[in-house]
Amino acid sequence: MNYRYNGDDKDKDIYDPDGAKNKFGAGSVLKWIIYSVCIFIAASVIFRLITTGPPGELKNYIIKSESVAGAYAKSGNDLIIYKIDVRSSFALGDALFIDNVYYIEAAENLQLTLRLKTSRFPDLKGETPFRPLLTLGLDDEREVIRPSVCYPTGKPENKYRYFSYSFDGVKINYAKSILELFIFLENEENFPDEEYAAAKFMIFNINMPKSKVPAKNFDLG
Repeated sequence: MNYRYNGDDKDKDIYDPDGAKNKFGAGSVLKWIIYSVCIFIAASVIFRLITTGPPGELKNYIIKSESVAGAYAKSGNDLIIYKIDVRSSFALGDALFIDNVYYIEAAENLQLTLRLKTSRFPDLKGETPFRPLLTLGLDDEREVIRPSVCYPTGKPENKYRYFSYSFDGVKINYAKSILELFIFLENEENFPDEEYAAAKFMIFNINMPKSKVPAKNFDLG
């Protein structure tokens, strides 16, 4: 690096080996803009996950039942649980969202959590304002399954409310079954006619990804 220095610090300039003066060029400005945008996007995603994520009590939460407890004991505390990644998890815009979909094969039990954005349904004040139905299709037959348990979390004045449901008697054939969830409002007179459902979710089909989750991640004892 070559220097030209006349004895005064304020007049000291730095030159590159070819004698051209270094400057803070447009390329550097563009890099900082890109870095700033990336940081902003990452911060926005993290903030959204924090503000829209389920409460801590629903993290790795499984509703206990006789079927789950029996399967857990029979497995020697090594129960296989599948987490299903629902691809179309939103309905009615961002009003309803499906998360934490778990299938406990040995117990023939499926559990999921429905998140409600309360501002989209300001009149839903009840503790359990929905009447969900799960339909299990296999070839030309369809079975209608109602939830055995509903565990609500949150208050009507909260930004979000959560409803965890447990369905017993769910026998999924991974190659053939189609599992759909219909959400009815509690006061819907035409229940259980699917045409009057407020929302519909595809919970499982042959293309829906699933992964095993260790039973130790859950409080099943």
